[in-house]
Amino acid sequence: MNCKPPFYSAEDLAQIVGTPLKDGTKPMPTDEQKKIIESPVDEPAVVVAGAGSGKTAVIAQRVLWLVANRYVAKDRILALTFTRKAVGELAKRINGFISAFEAYEAAKGRPCERGEDSERDPLDALFGPTVQTYNSYASALVSEYGLSIGIEDGTTILDDAEAIQEFGSLVDQAADADIPAGKSRATVIKDTLHLASQIDEHLKKSDEVVEYLDASLADAVSSDNLTEHAKAVRRKRIPKEEKEALAARLETLAAEAAGMRTLSPEFVDSAVAAVQEAGTSELIESLLRKKQYAVLAGRWKAHKGETRRMQFSDQVASAYKIMTADKQARREERGRWDIILLDEYQDTSDSQFKLLQTLFAGKAVTAVGDYRQSIYGWRGASAGSLRDFPEKFRFNGQPAQEYSLSISFRNAQLILDAANAVSAKLTAISATSAKQLEHKSRAAKGTQAAPEPDEATSGTVTICTTSGSTDIQYGLDQYRDLALWLKERTGTRAVLVRARKSIGPIADALRAADVPYAIVGSRGSLDNPYTADAVAVLASAVDITASTEVMRLLSGLQAALGAKDIRALNRFCRLRSEGLEEDAVPTLIECIDEFADDATSADLAEQAGLSAVAISRLQSLARRLRAVRRSASSPVDALRAAIRVFNLDLDIEALPNSEPHRRAIDSLKAMAQNYGAQHPSAVAADFLAWLMVAEESEALEAAAEEADPDSVQIMTIHASKGLEFSAVAIPDNTVGDLPTLPRSTKAWLAGAELPYPLRGDRQHLVDLDTTRQNLSTAKDMKELFAGSLGEQIKADHEAEERRLAYVAVTRAETHLWLGASAMTSRTKPNTLSPFLEEIAEALGREVALPEAADPSARPMTSVVWPPVVAEQTFRQRVELIAEYRSASGTELRDLESMPDIGGLARSAQAFLEPEPHSAPAELSRLSTTALVDFVGDREEFDRQRSRPMPQEPSSAAALGTEFHAWVENRFGQSSLLELADYAPRRLGDRDKARLEQLKKRFEASEFAERTPAAVELPFELKVGPKVISGKIDAVFDTGTVLEVVDWKTGSAPYSEREMADRAVQLSMYAHAVARMPQFAGREVSAAFYFLGSDTVVRFAAAGADSSERTLLSWEQLEAAVSG
Repeated sequence: MNCKPPFYSAEDLAQIVGTPLKDGTKPMPTDEQKKIIESPVDEPAVVVAGAGSGKTAVIAQRVLWLVANRYVAKDRILALTFTRKAVGELAKRINGFISAFEAYEAAKGRPCERGEDSERDPLDALFGPTVQTYNSYASALVSEYGLSIGIEDGTTILDDAEAIQEFGSLVDQAADADIPAGKSRATVIKDTLHLASQIDEHLKKSDEVVEYLDASLADAVSSDNLTEHAKAVRRKRIPKEEKEALAARLETLAAEAAGMRTLSPEFVDSAVAAVQEAGTSELIESLLRKKQYAVLAGRWKAHKGETRRMQFSDQVASAYKIMTADKQARREERGRWDIILLDEYQDTSDSQFKLLQTLFAGKAVTAVGDYRQSIYGWRGASAGSLRDFPEKFRFNGQPAQEYSLSISFRNAQLILDAANAVSAKLTAISATSAKQLEHKSRAAKGTQAAPEPDEATSGTVTICTTSGSTDIQYGLDQYRDLALWLKERTGTRAVLVRARKSIGPIADALRAADVPYAIVGSRGSLDNPYTADAVAVLASAVDITASTEVMRLLSGLQAALGAKDIRALNRFCRLRSEGLEEDAVPTLIECIDEFADDATSADLAEQAGLSAVAISRLQSLARRLRAVRRSASSPVDALRAAIRVFNLDLDIEALPNSEPHRRAIDSLKAMAQNYGAQHPSAVAADFLAWLMVAEESEALEAAAEEADPDSVQIMTIHASKGLEFSAVAIPDNTVGDLPTLPRSTKAWLAGAELPYPLRGDRQHLVDLDTTRQNLSTAKDMKELFAGSLGEQIKADHEAEERRLAYVAVTRAETHLWLGASAMTSRTKPNTLSPFLEEIAEALGREVALPEAADPSARPMTSVVWPPVVAEQTFRQRVELIAEYRSASGTELRDLESMPDIGGLARSAQAFLEPEPHSAPAELSRLSTTALVDFVGDREEFDRQRSRPMPQEPSSAAALGTEFHAWVENRFGQSSLLELADYAPRRLGDRDKARLEQLKKRFEASEFAERTPAAVELPFELKVGPKVISGKIDAVFDTGTVLEVVDWKTGSAPYSEREMADRAVQLSMYAHAVARMPQFAGREVSAAFYFLGSDTVVRFAAAGADSSERTLLSWEQLEAAVSG
């Protein structure tokens, strides 16, 4: 690289490419920013960038400074970040700066020649810096160099749903002894895939995990430990003969172990079985369960290799394997890049760090991140990646240079005071990283003091503590105050929650206050009690191991068994299992199923002590589960059957405030419908496993959409990362909510975590090594976790929560609301969050929770019961009852034997569903797809809502999904790096060929050579009484107007009426784009591109004087939406 003195300074370039402020001046870089922009060209560096400190702009300015001064060619710069959204933002900023600078040079003439490096290759203008996600970069490495380690072209990348479905088949084929006892199928899938991902993330093999666990088991059954287990057995309250036999067996094994230098595998197995039978070691149970998961993970890895499948975690591990094994590939890839920029580095995993270190150690690598915003440890982010960077990327024997960005350009002063108070106790990485955030008023040179404070400068922080009393209109008093506070705010607004269970009640309070809102992500619907019941019913119907889910039905309203009868049911199951081989012992659900037949096990039920009422309820539960089981074909059909058979929809309609519960159920059905459409061969059990994995990984959280600016965005703190709002409300600042309590204090022994001694970042984790720490007995475990180890686990968890609180607070630009209630759903009063106490102290305020509200004093809600039924509906129901009573036994048996319960099911559906001539409840939200149907034929639309019919999986829908994904990938990467061909999935051979035809047709179209301003752009817009949401395929800037384009894989319609109906969709897209801040003030036209017939149908902007078709005006659109 050319390292001569720069021709352009950071200030020069800011003057050339900067956007003028209101006063006509252009913002100059701060001293901190200038140091980073003009830092030595060849040296690695780490930048600790506080929230809102302008890191994206600094990265882009650094690239511009390097390119403008000809230190490096544009195409030799690599920038990596985490999300596609971040890729788009960073690439837009970089390319915008470079384009503006090149236009300046062209207008002013090029600068003077400064040596041989000043000559520019004519092709240089065709290539720019490469900006990618970390995963897509690893994928590109595997595509380009994979053959060197035997990875062939055509390897299929599995998404989560496909991995669940495929791995589920392996679980179904496994022997019972290979599956952890007492775990449902969905749990086994979730836990195994989690462990398999961690094994890849830390570049281990399942055999290494099994080897470590075997060594731990051997240590747990040493002579001394077996002796302690024998003593523990003698203290147990069990029959004397059983106690003596177990203790004697353990003592004999202890004596044998004392005479062995090394315990043989056979002996370890025998001793472990004896300790298991004695039930005296939680450690051994945990190690055995983890070993079973590790063995399954190994089978999964082997299966993927045999079938040429990969997951994202495999790609990074494979890329690392390639670069360590193939020196030529490493040399070639390392030589391709001169400058490497790593954004959000604190969220990189151990495998990503090792891949980057292998490739780029010693080169000009700049990592940018913030330890205080490291909130994705549960997703695999390495615990100390940012802290380790200076040593891991040394240069000329010295640690990498450290810089900081501590001036916030986002937050008002009081917001910064609150954020600094929360982050003050976080462990410092270095002197620079420990800098607290300062207000942007400190950015100007020579400024000694901030200007006179006003609300925009100082901001507002409102702390609201309530007793937790119930408000009839708003629900909880805290949420009432939150809703009313947000109602008074202007600009963008958000509610950030730590736990999703709060989303529903907060949405209800906002609705009561007439405040429009949008829930970001679908996950919130799963916390609704009725959707939880629906999932429990579905799981109990299709998975005989779903004991947790069926217990919800037993103890809840569906069966309503008391504690005494639940204990009696447990006795029934034990009696039912007597004399059976272990693999023939029925599960709880199988035992319940026996009650579906009146005479079955009647004597056994009586012997177990089940009451007559309990037996009757178990019979009803078993028969209803059988009915759902018979309907369990596609995921959405099975879910609808669960809702219908268990009358969940009727229970909801009987509620005085049914709307939020109805929306939650509709959202769950939409998830099942979409899942089934994307995975036509999936069954209900696959959908359940996907829900569990998605819940664990927050995969159901959607990226924040371009929403109606008047709507309050409700989302989790995790989902808010990278966003900012004028006003932010953070409720439930109490211990157990924010901060949450640790799920477990057993570190990696809990769940399916990879043992810490096998992790690459183990030096940053608690020291828990079961091959050298004695944890065999319950006493050993209790002493260790009650001591310093337990305290460290709690401290690590609090630090994670503290980082979440810091992220939440720093989302607020000007106004921040912090709430807490003395009483919520817990049986005991809440304790104030230490984070809120620290903020109050920093702001010089007193804060305390008032006396908790008395739950018994909460007002009662009055409802009319039974609900009023129309006379015509009542008469119809009487007639149906008479029809059923007059049916012969033979007829009923014939109906019952039919797979879908035949005419009886149809009659029951007619009986349960709304009145034939009554319109369904008015929808407050519509997708753009539903809007076309709504406008086209309102009567048919309402009929479909009232009586939704199962739909056959559509190959056309799958084809459309794949084509849209291919276009998105094409536009997202084509200007940055040549990618391997997109691999179609989920398509039959005929549709694969059709997809190739569509791709070729697209490449020959006018759109192939155009660069979109946006692709797959989500939006949410309030039109009249409804909120419309959707996703726009592409937006092109023609220079004069913006053109919205919607890809259609079918042919253009022949009917003008149909085209007119479809115009509503394009009109909605156009108005949504026109209202987005980045496109404000631009004229917007639109077009359909029907690839089936290779036809482009254009619509001029609304109100345009054109002979073409024109889009609807805003008034026409409102009229259409209002119906």
